[in-house]
Amino acid sequence: SDLKLLDTPGSLMVATAEDWDMISRRWRQRRAVREVALLVVDNVHLVSGMRGPIIEACCSRMRYVAAQASSSGNGGCRIISLGYSAPNSRDLADWLGVDATHTFSFHPSARPVPLESHIVPVQVTGESPVVAMAKTIFSSLQSYAGPGEPAIVFVASRKLTRATAFEIVASANSVRVPETFLHAAPRDIEPHLSRVRTKPLRECLSVGVGYLHEGINAADAAIALELFEAGALQVLVTTPNYASICPAARGRLVIVAGTSEVESNSALRQSEYSLSTVHHMMGRAGRQSKDSLATYVLITSPSQKEYYRKFLTEALPIESRLDHSLADLLNSEIVARVIESKQDAVDYITWTLFYRRLPQNPNYYNMSGGSHQHVSDHLSELIETAIADLEACKCVATEGDDDMALGPLNLGMIACYYYIRYTTVELFASSIQARTKVRGLLEVLAAASEYENVAIRSGDDETLKLLARHLPISLSKPGDEGGPRYADPHIKAHLLLQSHFSRNALAGDIEEDRRDVVERAPKLLQAMVDVISSSGWLKPALAAMELSQMVTQALWDRDSSLMQLPHLSPDKASALEKQGIEGIFDLIDMESEARSKALGLSRGEMADVARVCNSYPNIEMEFELQLEEESVVAGDAVTVMVRLTRDSEDDKASPARVPTASAPYFPVRKEEHWWLVIGDPKENVLVSVKRVALKNTATVKLDFSAPEDFVGRKEYKLYFMCDAYLGCDQEEELSIMVTATEEDMQPPPAPPE
Repeated sequence: SDLKLLDTPGSLMVATAEDWDMISRRWRQRRAVREVALLVVDNVHLVSGMRGPIIEACCSRMRYVAAQASSSGNGGCRIISLGYSAPNSRDLADWLGVDATHTFSFHPSARPVPLESHIVPVQVTGESPVVAMAKTIFSSLQSYAGPGEPAIVFVASRKLTRATAFEIVASANSVRVPETFLHAAPRDIEPHLSRVRTKPLRECLSVGVGYLHEGINAADAAIALELFEAGALQVLVTTPNYASICPAARGRLVIVAGTSEVESNSALRQSEYSLSTVHHMMGRAGRQSKDSLATYVLITSPSQKEYYRKFLTEALPIESRLDHSLADLLNSEIVARVIESKQDAVDYITWTLFYRRLPQNPNYYNMSGGSHQHVSDHLSELIETAIADLEACKCVATEGDDDMALGPLNLGMIACYYYIRYTTVELFASSIQARTKVRGLLEVLAAASEYENVAIRSGDDETLKLLARHLPISLSKPGDEGGPRYADPHIKAHLLLQSHFSRNALAGDIEEDRRDVVERAPKLLQAMVDVISSSGWLKPALAAMELSQMVTQALWDRDSSLMQLPHLSPDKASALEKQGIEGIFDLIDMESEARSKALGLSRGEMADVARVCNSYPNIEMEFELQLEEESVVAGDAVTVMVRLTRDSEDDKASPARVPTASAPYFPVRKEEHWWLVIGDPKENVLVSVKRVALKNTATVKLDFSAPEDFVGRKEYKLYFMCDAYLGCDQEEELSIMVTATEEDMQPPPAPPE
């Protein structure tokens, strides 16, 4: 997030719960957070879902901030929340500080368009689940969707969208009405179909059935949606996730084809839709001003029929999941100095929905009773356990004679600053050693807690097993007879990172998983560098920085840096290296004619190469030791001033923004950042490190202490490491003369006579 936007007067900010949680943690240092006048929370019912602890932390914190502001005479913060029907809406209102007169709770049946619901039990035995489900879907389409009335079919995964669409088309062919879902003349939609690049989608669209998911080409998806909204297509097959990012798709009929998905062939775990997800899909039924009645068909297993019959018309209470992430919440507030004692922690919890739901539903929270004493004892036990875990992980420290005072430690501050789990920071600190290399760091990175929720779908273990055969690092360990457990999300993350460095082509869900794994990696690696620097180890810190370059450019550290340029294959890069062209700077320094001849690319491809070469960072680094004398006394502070100047070919480059790295294989926009490091490579000692966001020029101050157990000339190296590009790092020799302290120079006392 661009924090400067917060200082814009009267600004409107739209943020995810994670973004606002990260920003608002430092509310005491950020006046803009303290001065928020209105907080609008959409989908507040998701507080009972996987992201619930983050939503609850944000809302509870803003209420706490508003109370602090009101007590000091400043204006408070109004909170408006919107969500699905909930029988315990009064608890939600009390948590958000809303009185009864301003709380509006509606029955689930209250809708702009009346909804007719049907629950169809289907037992899949013998035949393919897709075929069995498609028969019921086609029957529902015939029964509940009139001619030209749009219908949306939700399936559990992207893989099923295409298969289900083709089965619907096959069912239509079997009753000899192949174009029953097409409501436009073929010649009218042909100009649109000719622009669809995905052949299977084009075939389905031609008979009035479309399918969409997150992996579909954006232009193809836009054409399919345009045809559906225009009424040319009657049936659209999609996933719940895609529907959440495409609010325009609505239908007279909505069919949910199955409510669970097998997540792993080996574990055979089934993931059931949450009720909020089911309600969200229900909400797509009915078009205002067009439909007088909407129809919703839920196809599920017979064992789930009564469950959905009850809770689709009578909503479940919204419960808190804060106890699942209590330690991370406490750590962030201890770092922010909002919580400075165990009593502060108890007081802070009283601002949460969790505190209000404890006496209302004690069994849900593993309490033996709902009395005030039961609640007090349960809270005390939870907080003691969470603090003990944080203390064991060296994130916080208890202070005082009675261990009631709390203070943050370095690892806790790193976890809070980078917005990662405290267990991840503890893993980094305990697993990385002074001699750990890139391969070991990659294994530790993949084991981070942030990757424990990487999706494991049906068939993934076989796909990963096949992928592992083509990757350079084997995950099989000596004595491991069964081999790697491919259903483990951390194993999957490790293999996906390797495939990213190898630039292996993937498709479908597994490619989306890889994008997610890769996108999370830079933040984890920045935290890893800080953890290693805290231990004072130089070589693993430099290795972690190189790993960050690998993640951004999708290259192994042994690959040629020339492969960062477009249209350069490994063979072409190898051929250039044989000609003495070993890096991008060598290519830039060549004459234009010689460069064109060496690359052998077309004019358009040469333009792409020139664009990346012009953005490749060329930084001039100068440094100066700031010493009052030519030598420094052992143990005294040493200051190094580093002057950085960017040599930019682009005269239009804005000095107000950090440049964006050219990283076509990285899934999102990535800014170019740097590390300045001072260390002794012979002793593997890191003495100073600082992260730099370089625009055009910068002056950076590095401080460290002269060694206390050394006298003479001490040799160091100054490293300038990029986090986004390979081949542009710099290192310079740096030395200081260390003299003994006056105490050490005193002659030893004479022995007694």
